[in-house]
Amino acid sequence: MKRIFSLSFVFVACMVFSAEKPDSLYIKNLVPASYQASDGTLFVNEFYRLTWEKNEANTKFFVKWNDDPWIEYSEPLVPPILGWNELFFYAEDPVGNKESENKINLYVDRTSPKLSVNWRYLPKLWNDQYIVQTNNELVIRASDEESGIQNLVVSLDDGEEQLFAAGKDFQIQTKEEGKHRLVAFAFDQVKNISRRWEIAWLVDASAPSLSLNTIPKLIQENENLVCPRYTKINLLAKDQWTEVKDILWREKNAENWNVTERQFDLEKFFPFHSNISLEFKARDFSGNESAVIDFSCVMDKKPPETTIRYQK
Repeated sequence: MKRIFSLSFVFVACMVFSAEKPDSLYIKNLVPASYQASDGTLFVNEFYRLTWEKNEANTKFFVKWNDDPWIEYSEPLVPPILGWNELFFYAEDPVGNKESENKINLYVDRTSPKLSVNWRYLPKLWNDQYIVQTNNELVIRASDEESGIQNLVVSLDDGEEQLFAAGKDFQIQTKEEGKHRLVAFAFDQVKNISRRWEIAWLVDASAPSLSLNTIPKLIQENENLVCPRYTKINLLAKDQWTEVKDILWREKNAENWNVTERQFDLEKFFPFHSNISLEFKARDFSGNESAVIDFSCVMDKKPPETTIRYQK
């Protein structure tokens, strides 16, 4: 018996939701969509309806879902449950000839894809802003455990949206200094759409600046700079993008650095030293460090001597 019917799919809804950007691909799909896997499974979204087209007059169609009883087809079919469904069907002509039973494996996918955001080095958070350095790398990956990913969509710095096929990740090295913004989302094979991710970060590659002065001023004596006993060093540091996190000091050529305040009291740290030789540097919130500044002086702790002369 030749087949006397054909299976087709009918659109029953047509509505869209617009995102902020009018020309963006970020549109929530509310119309039927399908995808046939290599094993023959038909993946559909929740808006799909199935119907038959009659090729012969007075032909009857009988269908059943999963373990439900057989019914005569009369209106578009709605899959009864999300996930896996089995649809059985056959046709019968007016004289009682029946076609052998047929079956479709059908999967209703209503689950949105997921995105993962991975940094090679975990960014620092400063004033609700991600801070990274130029050696970092960002990877955006889309996944879907049901019908599978169709496209990952990425826009960088308000540029055009780029489409990446299934299995392709988006990778970017954070080389360009300054502020950056990335928007990403993904579609699965039946047009379910993921959450729209928006990621902003700042690439800080500039070292902070550091300068110093003393109170009171140093005294030039021959080839040496002489620092009075109560000398304090004012350390002035600033940064272009974030802020100065630490000011560090050490004795010249020492191994370890120490954190200090913005005013360094020489007598506090070196009450018994005469010759003082130090190094200072600043470090910003991103970990960038300034050039090292050398400081040397001779501490004058010798009190003046008074000579008394008597006249005869």
